[in-house]
Amino acid sequence: MSPVSDAEVVALRWRMRRVKTEPRRCDSCGRSFFPYRERQVSCSAKCRKRRYNQDHVEERRELQSRYRQQHRERLRAYDRDRRASGALTEEALEKRRENNRRYRREHYDELRARENEVARKRLRENPGYLHHLTKDQYYALRHEQNDACAVCLKPFERTPLIDHDHRCCPKKHSCGKCVRGLVCYRCNALLGQYDAGLFPRVEAYQATYELRIVSS
Repeated sequence: MSPVSDAEVVALRWRMRRVKTEPRRCDSCGRSFFPYRERQVSCSAKCRKRRYNQDHVEERRELQSRYRQQHRERLRAYDRDRRASGALTEEALEKRRENNRRYRREHYDELRARENEVARKRLRENPGYLHHLTKDQYYALRHEQNDACAVCLKPFERTPLIDHDHRCCPKKHSCGKCVRGLVCYRCNALLGQYDAGLFPRVEAYQATYELRIVSS
């Protein structure tokens, strides 16, 4: 009779242990299986990994976001090389865009809330990031204005708004070169009317009223 190897002894022990254990249901795929450990809740390594990803969604998103920010140029270069080599075809790009659009439609509220939280965090760290101003440049401008509005000269009671020339940058953010100063909320609305060219119409309206008063 040939001697039994250590590997066969270990395998026999595991088989005996599995026979004695009660079947369980996998918490990931729902299939029934015989565990080989007391605390085993997944039937395979694939299900265990899926379960881990489900339990650590925010942590994985944070790691992925940090990786993309740290290796942004490297990832862009990788995509450019794949396009140039033909490995990333136009059909694959369109499929990726469609997947992104579908995911964004299905998770619009969640993504919107996350983007708003990221924007608020950036504004807290650097209030001038939307206008390409560093934190030091923003507070230097605020100190230069004596922490008061550049139009009405009243001290700021709330976080000031950054006013810029909308002829250069028509959107809410700017290039940084057309920043005119820091203003309060009321003066910012006033400057919006001024940029829209409504002041001459307001003056004409007031002049018409004055003539009507004089003629009466």
